[in-house]
Amino acid sequence: MSLNVIIYFINKINKRRYIVLGFCKVISKYNSKNIAAILFKIFKDYSISSNIRYFMADNAESNNTCIKVIL
Repeated sequence: MSLNVIIYFINKINKRRYIVLGFCKVISKYNSKNIAAILFKIFKDYSISSNIRYFMADNAESNNTCIKVIL
């Protein structure tokens, strides 16, 4: 199982952009706790924790729980 993290944003000159932050292989159980740990690490590595405003994920229940933990 993998967790792919892509951010979408509008840059300073109003151009839509995206950046792939990670393709992470989930070695342990794919649950909200492990997903949140991976996301926290990526946010920390890129120093973007305070800039996260919205999430978009598939409709797996573990993603919904993970987003509640992070927010």
